Formats: sequence, C-alpha cells, structure tokens
Amino acid sequence: MKKLPRKHILTLCLACCFNVAVFAQQVTFKVKNVTVKTAVIKFKRATGYSFVFGSNKVDTNKKISVNANNRPLKEVVNQILAGQNLDYEINGNFIIVKERQQIEQRRESPQRSYFNSSQIIKATGRIVDVNGEPIIGASVIQKGTSNGVATDIDGHYTLRVPSGSTLEISYVGFQKSMILAGVGKNTIMREDSKDLNEVVVVGYGTMRKSDLTGSISQTKGDDILKGQNFNALEGLKGKAAGVNIYNNTGQPGGEMRVIIRGISTINASTNPLYVVDGVVMSDFQYLNPNDIESIEVLKDASAEAIYGARGANGVILVTTKRGIEGHGARISYEGSISISSMARKMKVMNSSEWMSAFKQGLENANTWQGKNFDTDLSKIFTDSRLFKSDGTPIYNTDWQNEASRTSVSQNHQLNIQRGGKDYSMGAFFNYTDQEGILLNSYYKRMNAKFAYDDKPTKWLSSSINILVNHTWGNRTSDNPYGQGALRTMIEQLPFLPVMIDGHYAQTSDVMTTAILNDKNNSNSGYQSFSPEGVGNPIELLKRMKSDTYHTQIFGNAAFTFHLMKDLDLKTQYGVDYHIDRYKGYTPFTPRPLINQNSEGSASANSSNAFYWQEETYLTYINTFGKNHINAMGGMSWSERKYDYFSASDSKYIDDYDGFYNLGSGTNRPSVGSDYDKWAMNSYFFRLAYNYDDTYLATVTGRYDGSSKFGKDNKYAFFPSLGLGWVASNEPFLKNVKLISHLKLHSSIGLTGNSEIGTYSSLARVSQSNAIVGNSLQVVSYLDNLPNDKLKWEKTLQWDLGFELGLLKDRLNFDISYYYKYTSDLLLNRPVPESTGFSSIMDNIGAVSNHGFDILITAYPIDSKDFQWQSTLNLGFNKNKVEKLDEGASVD
Repeated sequence: MKKLPRKHILTLCLACCFNVAVFAQQVTFKVKNVTVKTAVIKFKRATGYSFVFGSNKVDTNKKISVNANNRPLKEVVNQILAGQNLDYEINGNFIIVKERQQIEQRRESPQRSYFNSSQIIKATGRIVDVNGEPIIGASVIQKGTSNGVATDIDGHYTLRVPSGSTLEISYVGFQKSMILAGVGKNTIMREDSKDLNEVVVVGYGTMRKSDLTGSISQTKGDDILKGQNFNALEGLKGKAAGVNIYNNTGQPGGEMRVIIRGISTINASTNPLYVVDGVVMSDFQYLNPNDIESIEVLKDASAEAIYGARGANGVILVTTKRGIEGHGARISYEGSISISSMARKMKVMNSSEWMSAFKQGLENANTWQGKNFDTDLSKIFTDSRLFKSDGTPIYNTDWQNEASRTSVSQNHQLNIQRGGKDYSMGAFFNYTDQEGILLNSYYKRMNAKFAYDDKPTKWLSSSINILVNHTWGNRTSDNPYGQGALRTMIEQLPFLPVMIDGHYAQTSDVMTTAILNDKNNSNSGYQSFSPEGVGNPIELLKRMKSDTYHTQIFGNAAFTFHLMKDLDLKTQYGVDYHIDRYKGYTPFTPRPLINQNSEGSASANSSNAFYWQEETYLTYINTFGKNHINAMGGMSWSERKYDYFSASDSKYIDDYDGFYNLGSGTNRPSVGSDYDKWAMNSYFFRLAYNYDDTYLATVTGRYDGSSKFGKDNKYAFFPSLGLGWVASNEPFLKNVKLISHLKLHSSIGLTGNSEIGTYSSLARVSQSNAIVGNSLQVVSYLDNLPNDKLKWEKTLQWDLGFELGLLKDRLNFDISYYYKYTSDLLLNRPVPESTGFSSIMDNIGAVSNHGFDILITAYPIDSKDFQWQSTLNLGFNKNKVEKLDEGASVD
C-alpha cells in the first residue's frame, strides 16, 4: 500500500483534532418556548457561533426549548435543530445547516461533482446590508445543490460553480436574494420588516410588537439620517402618525416644537417627555442624531401611563447605539456634506417700484389731503451719492440676497465597536458644522459617546453609557418686533447700498430736500421727508455678537441581577447635566447702530441644570404553554437643580473689550440670579398577558409624588388598561392569503402634567428697591397667594385602532381614533382685589382633543435590486376648550 507523505498525515491529524475539539467544546445555553430564529440569534450572543441555513426547508418559526448547562456544543446544536430533517457542519465559528439528505450524499459520495459544465468559474463577491456593513456568516449556495460557503468577517465569499449558475443568498433576519454567479459581485441584503418590528422599546424594558396593546410608532436611526438632518426631530417628521413637528426658527441649531395628538393644556408645558436610554433628557435638540439606534413614540394611555404625571403630552423613547453583538470588531465612518439656500424670498419693492409708490403718495396727498406738492422726485431726492440728477436711484439692493448665502454644512461620524462572548463596547465621535443661510450664523457640535456592556458572572450584567456634547454658535434675533436682521432685510430701503463712504449704510445717511406744501405758493411752508430708522441687516449680522455655548454631560450606569430563571432585578442611576452660556455685544463705534443701544451694550449669562434619577425595578418574563407573561414593577427617585446668573452694562467708550469686560461700562450695571429645585418619587408596575399570540391585555399603573404641588395633593395615581386581538392568528383567517396581518387594539387610561412653575403652590416673597424717607431701601413683599390644594392636570384618554397588512405586508394600514379630556387645568383664577392680589394659581377648566391617526405604507416594488416605499401620513385633530371654571362651559 502506498504511504501518505508525512506532511499529509500531519495535516489530517490536525484536522481531526480540530473537529474533535470543536464538538467537545462545552457550552451553557438556555431558552424556553422561543422560535428557532430567536434561539439562533441568542446562541450567537452567548457562544459566538453563527448559524448559516443552506436550505429553505428550515422551519425558523418552530417553537423550541433548550436547557443545557456546560454541555457539548454538538448536543446543544442537536437540541436547537431537533425534529427537523437537518444536519450541519462546523466551519470555524459558523454552523452550516443543510438538509440531512444533502449531507449524507456528500458523505457517501465524496467524489460527486456539482459541476456538470465543463466551464467552471470562481464566483466571488461581497454581501452587505443597506448601510454597506458586511454581513458575516451569510449563506451563499449554488441553487439546487448543497455546494455553498459562508461569508467571512468582511462579507466576502469565494465559490467554484459552473458558468451561468444561480446563487441563493440567505441570512437570518434578512430577505433572501438570488443572483447570477460572477466575479466581484456586491449584493445588498434588505432586512425583513417583520424581524425589525419584532421587539420595540417601551417604558422600563422591551416587548414584542405583537404583544402591544398601546399605540406606539417606531422609527429606526438609519431612517432618521436619510435626510442628512442635524436635529433628530427633523428626521422624525412624517414618520410617526399623530406627531406634528414644527420649526420654531430657521436658524441653525434652533429648537423645534413637538405636538402629539393635540394640545392638552393652556398654561403648562406642551412638550413631550424625552427618555434616552432610560434617563429623562432635557434640551433634546442637542442630541447627536448619528448616535440614535431607534425612536419610539408613545401616544396613547396604555403606553404613556407608565410615566404617569409626566406622560400627558406623549413620550419619546430613544435608544442609542452600543457595541456589536457576537465576536469581532467594526470601525466605520459616515460623512455628509449638504448645501442649503433660501427656498423663496418675500416679494418686496425694488428701487424703481419704491420711487413710484412714493410719487403715488404725493399725488394721493394732493388729491385727498388738500396739498399741492411738486411730484418731481429729482427735487426731493438730491443726494448725489444715491440718486442721479433726474432723481433715478443709482442702486437697487436686494437685501434678502445680500443678507443670505448658499451655506455648506458638514457632518462626520466615526464609530468603533467591538464584541465578545460576554461583553460589547462602542465608542462614537461626531463633528458637525451647520452653516446658517443668514450671514455669520452657524452652529457647531462636537460629541463623544462611550457604551460598555458586560456580563462578568452568570448572575450579574452591567452597563455604562456616557455622552459628552458641546455646541456653540452665533445667531441673530428672531423677535419680529425688534430690529434683527430677519426684519430689516425686508424693510430696508432698496436704493441704499450696503456700504457708503466707507461704512455700512443706514437710513440716517439719506439726505433729502424739503419741498413746498404748495408748489405755487412760496409762503406755504415746507414739507421735509426722512425715512424711518431701519438698521442695515448686513451690519447687524456682521458686527453684533450673539454667541451661545452649551455643554451637556449625560449618562447612566446599571446593574442587572439575574435572581432566578426569568426574573431580573435592575437598578440604574442616570444624570443629565447642562451648562449654558451666552455672550452678547452691540458695538458703539464708529457710530451707534440704528434702533440698537445708542451707547453700546454688553451682556452675559450662564446657567447650570443638574438632573439625576435612580430607578430600581423587577422584570419577570415567562412562557408556559400558550400563555406569555411580561410583568414589571419598581420605584423611582429624581431631582433637578437649576441656577442662573446674568449681568449687563452699557455706555462703553470703545469696542476693544466687547463682552469680556462688562465692568468697563459707565452706566450702572444690571445683575440678576435665580435658583430652582424640585423632586419626584414614584412607584410603577405593568402586567402584559398574551394567550396563544392572539388575545392580549396590558394593565399599567404609576403612583407619582411631586414637590411642585400643594401639600394636600402631592401624590396621584395614574392607571391604564389596554386590550388587543390578533385576528389574523384565528383559524378562520389563517388561510386568507390577502390578509397577512390584522390586529385590533383599544386602551383607556389616565395621565398627568406636572410641568408648571416649581413654586406655584407656595406664597413667594419678592424684593425690590424703594425710597423710604430720603434713602434707597430694600423692601420685601408677598408676590402671590398660596394654594395648598393645587394638584396635577389629568388627561383621560381612550384609543381604538387596528393594524392591517395585505399581500404579504406589501400594503400596510395603521389607523387609530382617540379622545382625550384634560381636566383640572392649571390657570390663574381671579380673586377679589381686597385680598391684595389679582389672582391665584388654581385647577380650573378643561380641554378636549379627538381625532384620527392614519399611516399607510406600501411597497410597490420590493426586489433584490430595487425597493420603492411610499408612505402616506395623515392626521386630524379637533381641539376644544370645554370650560374655564368649575361651573361654566364654553360653547
């Protein structure tokens, strides 16, 4: 017998040893009554091994249970695939699953060839997702055979196949693709929408979307970034039914207003509650949208009531990015450049039209006011710097064009993510430079975020998340009644140039000649004309300073104790710290700006806001038979402190120091300060029950206490009940091919609004200066009446809706009707003048809202090469003030 060369024997021995070692590896893995699809995803997280399904006959929706404690790898894999005609091979960290017959045929006929053609090619390519990220472990198989491979860590594959072969590409959670074999082919796999929507974030945990009885809209971070927006709320526009988002200002970095299902208050805040990674966040507009993984909007009582007194205006839950699951590392860069310009300009008069209008004014005065002016404009407008000898303007300035520009903005994001068997980490860095359309307006942001998750023991998991955000910018006044550039660029005279005699032109530069009231009577007196004082918008933009600085430190640390099977205890501490500074300066030299401080002025202010919360809660999730329970209960403490300081002065002899030396002004300086503090204590629970994935019920309650309210009403209870029916899972609809999904849901519940002044229920003492005798004294006085019975605004909300998917979810409807009634409105009630006060803060009046949310999503084309998605988002809301006191209604 011919002997094998020694090196072949060595290679064979090593291969055998490797296979033995793999199958002998001990693993611990436990799941109960979950689908195969869910099990393999969890198995990858727990062990680092990825399943690659090389057969379309794998039932990934089959329910299984695995209870393996330190058992061989092969034994655990057998339990996952039990009851199916499947076998597998292990290649590195990939478990390649195929039909048992295919594997046996390969083992029994090792010489069998899949190549029936004499022309064999080496098919190569790369598999990526829609973001260009490689898909590791995707199955690439020659159609009709078991000849296949799995993609490597970079998503690449190489496979020898006959020319003209078709390749089947599949991966759990993605739609299957088929391509013609070739060289260097890149394939983009699209996520399966059903898998994407399987789990959503709710208050204090997650739930399967199929288990929800409330009205929740979910938007992925990738969808928010499609418009290259610098504010996350910009990217949310139009993606959530019943959510209206408005720009309060067109300036860079400007705040936006969000209204969810109408306005339910008159005097309190209408802003929704923002919760980022489980921690309440203020000034949400500063959050870097590139860090967002997903956004959930809670709209009805069943979803909102878990946040009790702060949920009446809706809740926006944000989950940020973290490390990757499984083994490996990923470094990615995302960048964009955008160009913006004024979409349209207001129609204003040009120089010729302005002169014609002025002449018409003279003629009207002659006709209707008994005047006899000379209408020869060359006798009035005699300034040779601005007009020709015949009175024709030399300049025709488009002030809107002069004050604006085509702005170029940029955004750069660097992501570094790693993952291992029991840990993951992510580091994210961002730089944003957003130029405003108005000259010298801008907004810049530097952001760094770090997240780390670890499971040091089987009974403990830990996580930490910290974000540092610094923004700075310059902006002009938004006040339409002031003399900001937004106003003066509309009102400034068109025949004035931007510069005249080496300085910025102002209306005071215009020199005119008076004319006789009666051109035929030299003794009739003279009428002079001078334009209204309007500042030069270019000068206002370039010389006035309005600098803002904002620094945010945000984060949380959490420990999850796995007390027993299906029961976890989580405790989390989070902070949200904001530092704001403002510096403003109006120059004095070379001359005062029209309608600004005539002596030059400088001002500065700073504020600090520190919010903390500590929450501890138990979660129990279990499935027994056809019953599924998701229960949660816990408690929360939170507190917010705020302090503020401001100073200003005026009448400076020069502009050398600007706002860096406020004390150099010769007028009396003005200073001010403020302090504010409130605290809350809460207890909450939620019980969600699902029978046979068809009948759903959710009960939620929260007991809130706030320092803001009167001593007799500091606490209140906010309950809700939600019911759901997944009709498409009933036997009489399962075989209806037209309907792929049908779910009906309804809820009723009570939420509250605590967003009023911190000390509104108390008698406050104010101080001011008064002359007593012959000297200036500080006097103190009561500023308002106390109200020990002041309590929360309460909103009772009822919701009824359905979700309908047709033609394998190619056409989807999400429609809801809601009715909200808010009582105990927080308003000032008039009191007799004999009390020494004019009003008292009290609970009076009511407001109602009712309407429809309609979201229709269609996929007219959904192929491997092209996807066309159309979304129709409609909303109708009717708002009514029902009454303004306890006895009267408003018709």
